[in-house]
Amino acid sequence: MAFTEKPRLIGTHAWFIQEGETFTSPTAGTVSKTSKPDAAEVNLLHMGIIENMDIESTSEEIEVFGPAPGIMVLQDVLETKRQLNGTLKLKELTLLALQAVMKTDKLVGTSAEQFNPLLGKTIKGWLKLQHYDGEDNSEVIRLDLYVHLKAQGISMGDTLVEPSLDFKTLYSDLNTGVGV
Repeated sequence: MAFTEKPRLIGTHAWFIQEGETFTSPTAGTVSKTSKPDAAEVNLLHMGIIENMDIESTSEEIEVFGPAPGIMVLQDVLETKRQLNGTLKLKELTLLALQAVMKTDKLVGTSAEQFNPLLGKTIKGWLKLQHYDGEDNSEVIRLDLYVHLKAQGISMGDTLVEPSLDFKTLYSDLNTGVGV
């Protein structure tokens, strides 16, 4: 099926697996920027209910000026330092969001699990995103991105805890996207 250009409402689903974890699908391996699991991997962590996802590509521009014939005018624009960054706004407090906010090591969800705030390593790993059309529930875009993940913070009180997780795409030959 070819990608159809039309106005859309898009729902996002996300899974994450952290650098250093083992996986078994498609074959056994350890998560790194050069090794990623496929969508059938059982150790992929579902990231919960996602209300909204923002994604943006940025770069620095170098403007090249030259005379025409004597006044300097813009001749070209070169891009460097490209980035693909985003934010996932969750509607539930997940273990991954708590880990990111507290900057602790991976939380596994056992009862009364102790963790050490600020002593965890930076969260990196594979973010698998699936985006669906809000009208007919067809898949529109699929992304596999090796990312650095961090939390903006959370508010706790008499309102719903809604963590926001920021990601920065890190270079990997295995980063892929498909418009379906």
